[in-house]
Amino acid sequence: MIKTALDSELTKIVDISKDFGADRVLLFGSCLEDASRARDIDIAVSGVPARKFFEYYAEVSMAVKDEVDIVDLDDLDEHFSGRILSKGRVLYER
Repeated sequence: MIKTALDSELTKIVDISKDFGADRVLLFGSCLEDASRARDIDIAVSGVPARKFFEYYAEVSMAVKDEVDIVDLDDLDEHFSGRILSKGRVLYER
């Protein structure tokens, strides 16, 4: 994945996240280490209502060309969420 293409995809993800009421969006995983070798985009989000999460996931998946894995920070155990919060890159925070 080329950096400019990744930036474009991340902008789409942040815009959709805002539309769904997200408080925070983070990028984590292989895209942070080497975007050119990443197989997917790993996103962590908080603030999207549980009843809307699957609709949100579907909208993001349809909007971006690359495969996206999204986790809900509000539903993760403390260990995993702590790792994402400490190592991830904040894309959006309200």
